Amino acid sequence: MEHISFYKSFQFNIHRRTCYNYTDNTCGIPYHYVARMVSGHARIVVVSGEEMELCEGDVFYLPKGLRYQSYWTCEDGGEIVWESYGFKMLPTSREMRYSMQKIDATSEDSAILDELSKNIKVSPSSVGLLYLFLGKSLEKMRQDRTDPKAATWEMAVSYISAHPNFQVKELATYCNMSESGIYAFFKHYGNTTPIELKNKMLIGRAIELLTTTDLSIEEICSRVGFCNTAYFRKQLRRVTGKTPIEIRKNGERI
Repeated sequence: MEHISFYKSFQFNIHRRTCYNYTDNTCGIPYHYVARMVSGHARIVVVSGEEMELCEGDVFYLPKGLRYQSYWTCEDGGEIVWESYGFKMLPTSREMRYSMQKIDATSEDSAILDELSKNIKVSPSSVGLLYLFLGKSLEKMRQDRTDPKAATWEMAVSYISAHPNFQVKELATYCNMSESGIYAFFKHYGNTTPIELKNKMLIGRAIELLTTTDLSIEEICSRVGFCNTAYFRKQLRRVTGKTPIEIRKNGERI
């Protein structure tokens, strides 16, 4: 590994805040992180809904790519302080992944972090201390056994549902993929494309309105988000094989 590449593979910091602090990492973090709360409190909320509460002395791990928001607070007159040690490479086989979690650090583990915190600067010795800590901690940490492709699919579906006017390049960025990569992923995992999935979701919403309201086709198109009725009818027939009148008459759902 080249000299510059080595140093760019790590990001060591000590953070200090004198009041409430909020961070938005819903696009995903670029490093794995081991961190330690020195003072104050924090709440980390993952986009999936999982939460983790942290207080003084807690050591925790955040996996690379994690999407979350964090809220940092302290007592009146106090200070929020936390150390963070970011690294690109997890020292395990490629198949092993770990969930966001607190780390049950022993006194020996804490002593390694104490030594590391004396000079928070990326260097061969500090990187050695970090990996020494990881070597002692990984075997007792909780592994993430979920299917990463399933998690990415759920994330993409949620994004499309919340942003029906999305651009494919925006979806790709959100999923940490290239534009060609997101098309390949959709084809392989869902046998579809992002636009086809969006249209199917919009059709589902339109059918709900067709079968439960007396709204006109034009009104339904406007509410759901289709650009015109001709395109809506084309997509409805492609998905269901039926016309709006047939759907409304038979009260069919998909």
